[in-house]
Amino acid sequence: MNIFRITTKILALTLLVACGGGGSSGTAATPATPQVLPDALITNVETARSRVGGTTLTTTPTSTQIQQTIGSRVMDADTLMASDAYVVSAATPDGATVSTNGNVNINGNIHRVTLEEIQMGIEDRFELTRFNSRYAHVMVDQGVMFAQYRAAGRNDGDVYEYQSYGGWLADSAFSVDMLTINDGSDDESSMLVGISYGEESGSRPTVSGNVSWTGAVIGVEQDSGDVIQGNVNVGANISSEIVIIFDALVNINSGSSVSGIAWSGVAVETDGTFSSTTDGDVNGTFYGTGHTEVGGTFNRDGIIGAFGARR
Repeated sequence: MNIFRITTKILALTLLVACGGGGSSGTAATPATPQVLPDALITNVETARSRVGGTTLTTTPTSTQIQQTIGSRVMDADTLMASDAYVVSAATPDGATVSTNGNVNINGNIHRVTLEEIQMGIEDRFELTRFNSRYAHVMVDQGVMFAQYRAAGRNDGDVYEYQSYGGWLADSAFSVDMLTINDGSDDESSMLVGISYGEESGSRPTVSGNVSWTGAVIGVEQDSGDVIQGNVNVGANISSEIVIIFDALVNINSGSSVSGIAWSGVAVETDGTFSSTTDGDVNGTFYGTGHTEVGGTFNRDGIIGAFGARR
């Protein structure tokens, strides 16, 4: 299971690994100089909102307000989960899916993708936030607040761009993040990953009868880069197993429907974590006092994503 318990309380929504500031040494980059911001993953927010039946707020939060809200989730978090990473580079022009703690060839250099290095990349993002970045409110869907993030900078000759889309609840948050790095030549590398983090419950939920957690799921198609969004239902009638269902999935970019995804009989460990490699990968954990929330990441049917739900 791709799970890492953060001890330094440094956590956020994206990563910088594979080259640039992360590097094979795992040392953080120096602050980057500003670049022109990339396009957001969702370029037409109103259309996206209507396609999934989302709503907006009477008063739209500012970039600073969103950053502060996410920052509070960050500081309370003790767990980070990451999906498989999808990498495209000169060495992998057709794309390669790499498990966290796996090796990937980036422009001729072997790089080990680890959660520890994702954490280091997260520190770099905090530095970049000070220089050139923007959060933007997108919608409220299934009671989950959604925003997207974009940032860009130059460091040691490398230009790198972040694009992120995610949501947050009271005790957890989740997102899909894309990093693109260009060293000034034709050697451009990009990485796509889903992440989930929060204050972990640390035990199995107590279940008496049918219990469910409902919320939202997001993902990005590996081939097209389109954003997928829909509903998630995590159900249980015994403490040791859950069912995970993604339905009402919509391609926000095209408006087309996407087939539902489900896992059944997923075992829940005594510490509240769960995972399954049947019909694609899913892993997650329960968050909050009383197991009020659940979240996780997945890689299935060419979609990498993350989800969050409340009891």
